[in-house]
Amino acid sequence: MVESTLDIESTVERLQKDANAGDINSMFDLACCYKQGNGVEQSDEKAVEYYQKSADAGNSNGLLYMGILYHHGDVVEQSYEKAAEYYLKAVDGGNSCAMFNLALLYDSGEGVEQSYEKAAEYYLKAVDGGNSDAMFNLALLYERGEGVEQSYEKAMEYYLKAAEAGDKDAMFNVALGYKSGDGIEQSHEKAAEYYQMSADAGNGNAAFNLALCYQRGEGVEQSDEKMVEYFQRAADIGDSTAMLNLAKCYKFGEGVTQSDEKAVEYAQKAADAGDSYAMFNLALSYQRGEGIEQSDEKAFEYYQKAADAGDCDAMVNLGYCYKGGKGVEPSDEKAFEYYQKAADAGNCVAILTLAFWYKRGEGVEQSDEKTFEYYQKGVELGDSRAMFCLALCYKFGEGCEKAHTISEQMFRQAYDNGYNEALRYLPHPSLSKYVYPALEEHHADRVEEVKQAFSEFQDAIIEVMKSHLYTERKAVYHFTRWCAIESILPKVKSVDSKNVIRLYHEDYMNDPDEGRSLLSLIEQGKLAAEYQNVADFMARVLNQRSTLTQDAATYMASFTMESDRLDLWRAYGSDGDGFCLKIDIEQTDTHIWSQGKFDTEACIDEEQEQIYLYKLYRVEYEEDKKKEKLEKLLIALTPLFEITGTLNKKVKEEIQKTLFYMLGEIVYLFKDAQYSSEKEVRMFQRLSLDQVSIDESDIGKLYQPTGPILFMGDNSEIMIGPKVCNRRAVELSLLKRLQINGFHKTNVTHSSVKYR
Repeated sequence: MVESTLDIESTVERLQKDANAGDINSMFDLACCYKQGNGVEQSDEKAVEYYQKSADAGNSNGLLYMGILYHHGDVVEQSYEKAAEYYLKAVDGGNSCAMFNLALLYDSGEGVEQSYEKAAEYYLKAVDGGNSDAMFNLALLYERGEGVEQSYEKAMEYYLKAAEAGDKDAMFNVALGYKSGDGIEQSHEKAAEYYQMSADAGNGNAAFNLALCYQRGEGVEQSDEKMVEYFQRAADIGDSTAMLNLAKCYKFGEGVTQSDEKAVEYAQKAADAGDSYAMFNLALSYQRGEGIEQSDEKAFEYYQKAADAGDCDAMVNLGYCYKGGKGVEPSDEKAFEYYQKAADAGNCVAILTLAFWYKRGEGVEQSDEKTFEYYQKGVELGDSRAMFCLALCYKFGEGCEKAHTISEQMFRQAYDNGYNEALRYLPHPSLSKYVYPALEEHHADRVEEVKQAFSEFQDAIIEVMKSHLYTERKAVYHFTRWCAIESILPKVKSVDSKNVIRLYHEDYMNDPDEGRSLLSLIEQGKLAAEYQNVADFMARVLNQRSTLTQDAATYMASFTMESDRLDLWRAYGSDGDGFCLKIDIEQTDTHIWSQGKFDTEACIDEEQEQIYLYKLYRVEYEEDKKKEKLEKLLIALTPLFEITGTLNKKVKEEIQKTLFYMLGEIVYLFKDAQYSSEKEVRMFQRLSLDQVSIDESDIGKLYQPTGPILFMGDNSEIMIGPKVCNRRAVELSLLKRLQINGFHKTNVTHSSVKYR
């Protein structure tokens, strides 16, 4: 029922009369009427007059309101000291709101000496009076350990009390507690429940976090549609991060119909709300013309806004814009300025960009020292590429003194941090296994010198390996027999059957001089006299084969770059009665040492063990090319040859052993010219006896299976040889075997070669 104006005025008259008669409650109520203009003409002065009278008469609400007026400087001159004075008097009268407000002053140190202990004391008194805000603030003190002994359990206790009293922020913090399991048993379901309660009460952060729950399926059934719904609710409340996430949803069609236009719309809203990351993303949209008309000028404008708001990535892109004149007049000076700002803020892209500028003298005066300085900054931030580049500086003495030990450490650090290119610069595994311990024991003062010499030789080895890499990215071919087909494609699918081929021991290869092609050039005296001494040294190294291949040897698998040729069928396809497999082998970009592995204490899980890495190398047959590469190797080996003569017998032996393993990386890449028609491609690996198996032949040949490489992809094929009998029956059998074993994309074809 609405109270009439006449009734209100009558009430005010009564209050006026009772107040003048000394009734303290009427004084307070009359003050409220004047404050609100309820039944009387609104007057802050009259309100203060009667609040003061009620306070002076001991009314706890009057004391509270006088404290509030002084606390906020409302009508009266602000004074935290006066506010504290009135709150304290109201507290003595049992006023829980005054207890809470006094606690706030102790919490902040306004008007009183700051004291979390006193704040906790008065929050607790207010809690006992049922004040939910006090429950929340007391929970915060327990969470932080301020004024009370830190306790997540007590924090959750008071957050729960405040949540039960309807505090939406407390509901949100309860959800956070359930998510983390701090102070309460972890439960994603309970976390989602409290996020829901808080979101329904209007908490935007809760709506955002609930969206994340639906995105990840944490505590709720995963749902992109529900995720979008709650991002939308958070965005409607003004959460710019939610707006940006909605932009992402529209961009990738997650929970909504994909729309670049809607993505830009929400990115624009987030940018207008001051979100620097949104400004950056909006700039990207303008730059790429995604969902909006392409404009370098608008891209520049939003990069500038994001950079001004402190976004480092935007600073980097502004540098790019100035460098390339994208949307702005080109300027190396301005480009440098923004790259420098981003670098100073710890952006590794900017730091490396400046390092490259100094290295090339691009836009700045060339300086190896400044290059080194910026790489160091990147390393300090944990950037693996910077580690790699700094290692190169130490290796070649650019901007610093040469230091192979430090270079080696930096390459190792870069590799351990995921920069795989560093592997090729790490010393061959045999060095740390054989040479380094012997040097430390007998010639500790020669370590750097020997490392330098080995580094030069290793670089030469790697150049040979790179020159032989099979880079055509085309399928290769492997000839085999029916017995192998039966093993690979059994009639009944077996868990033990594998689509692999075998790497066989080097001594089983068709060339009786396998791995001796370079040695033959030396022994036949086909090199210039200037190389004779170092060549003899290399020959001694290679002739260690009989002693160094007993417990471990090289195992390899051979392929050809061509398939359906008469000479190949005769030599490798069981004289035409065999089969040719067409194989697409995915090669790794990572450098691989075939003759050794790095020692590691890191545990490898079962899934990691199933990852296979392959490198394919072309075989060289032409004598002039073999001679040219051998001479380069001998030149690179000369410093090490000269040093070795000055070392004791033990170190010499370890150096020669290591050189044998290093040369093992390349000696199998050369064969006699009589085999040139093979156009061979091969993979190989050094393996010990305990790593290999023995096959089904009478004697039993040693082998190691590859990982799964057969019948992979749309390009795989089994070609039936020209002399295979009952070719149609064999074709049907192969088709069925492929189906049984799950290889549905492999084609079965017939050789077109005519055999007599």
